[in-house]
Amino acid sequence: MTDDTRVPLPPGGDTKTSEHDDRPKVRVALSGGSYHGKGELHIDIHGLDQRELELMQGAMHGHQWVTCINGRIEHIPSYRELPSPVDDEVMLPFWRRPRIEEEPVQLDLFYFDRLPDYMSPSITIKNLCGYHYSAQSYQLYAGQLLQWGFECMRSQRDDRGQFHEHWFLPGLWAAKEELKTAIDALDPFATERNSTEEFLRDMLTTRKKRRPPRSLNTRRKRELETAISFLCHRVQFGTLDVSIQRAAMTVD
Repeated sequence: MTDDTRVPLPPGGDTKTSEHDDRPKVRVALSGGSYHGKGELHIDIHGLDQRELELMQGAMHGHQWVTCINGRIEHIPSYRELPSPVDDEVMLPFWRRPRIEEEPVQLDLFYFDRLPDYMSPSITIKNLCGYHYSAQSYQLYAGQLLQWGFECMRSQRDDRGQFHEHWFLPGLWAAKEELKTAIDALDPFATERNSTEEFLRDMLTTRKKRRPPRSLNTRRKRELETAISFLCHRVQFGTLDVSIQRAAMTVD
């Protein structure tokens, strides 16, 4: 049998629904059991999109309260969500402060051996803003990194209330928006071209477009070089590290 199940919405729930939602409605199917109450019981939930599936999985682990409103999954986090690094005012006293004024930032690029086809290098940025910290510049660069697919990784506080902060991109596949556009075009300046004249000017100067690589390995190296160059031109930081997989669990 199939029932439309509605759980009472916890206090503070969002009851807004879209009037133009073409997705199939979420429905719950119950099956199994017997007249005497014996036998295995099943609940099947149909019509979930990827986000709703993740919410249901979170509910099973105690991270969400969920309900079904007008055929869509609504949720309330069971824990108080952590603030964005840009908006976390409690952390302001502990953000890295400049130690040396006008200290230049040096980035060393190095070459990789052949990269396996299944591998995508990860990027870690440390000491955002470098030695030129300000609340305004941190907010700008942190907002950009979040927009481009980076995650803010913070350590636990020590006895002084201080912590380490890394910005992590798990792979080039995780890049978003402008960073993804630059990687796909193999050109770190692709997003700066706002006109045909500027594009032609760049073609005739130092930004002359190179031919697309023929081999997959060469393209992967070019994608990584493009991502690094893009970040160096757009973000101020202390160091940028690239990690390559060296060992992995085997599958029987």
